Formats: sequence, structure tokens, C-alpha cells
Amino acid sequence: MKKIDIKRINLGGSNSYLIKCDDGYILVDTGIKGAGEKLVSELKKYDSKPVNIRLIILTQDHSDPTQGLTEVKQLTGAPIAIH
Repeated sequence: MKKIDIKRINLGGSNSYLIKCDDGYILVDTGIKGAGEKLVSELKKYDSKPVNIRLIILTQDHSDPTQGLTEVKQLTGAPIAIH
């Protein structure tokens, strides 16, 4: 079984995660408003950039995990999936 690399990151408001994939990361939940700067900072820890986010997954539709969506979408250009 292939090891899955999942990192918990702090984007504020709720838990957010980076899941490593072959050509970048999947971001799970975008955090609160202003999360863009935090995302850039978290990605630097892993020698990565916002353009390396390949997919954004939202697990809930209330404000804590989704307020940062617009900003994060603009930074990454990644498609969005909502569960």
C-alpha cells in the first residue's frame, strides 16, 4: 500500500489539510477570511507554492472552513470540489 502524506495546516477557524499527490497538493478546507497569506506561509515550509495546489476540497458549507475560498482560489487557480 502506498503511503499517503497528509499535513495538518493552520489556516484559521477549522482544520485544513494538505494531501501530497504526484504533481502537487490537494487542499482540504480553506479556513477563514485572510487565509491566503497563511497558505503561502504553510506551503513554504514544504518548499511549495500556491500554484502547486491541484484541487481544493470543501468538506462543509458553513463559514469556518470556507471563508478563505475566494482568496485561496485566486492564489491557486485550482478547481473546487464540495463534499
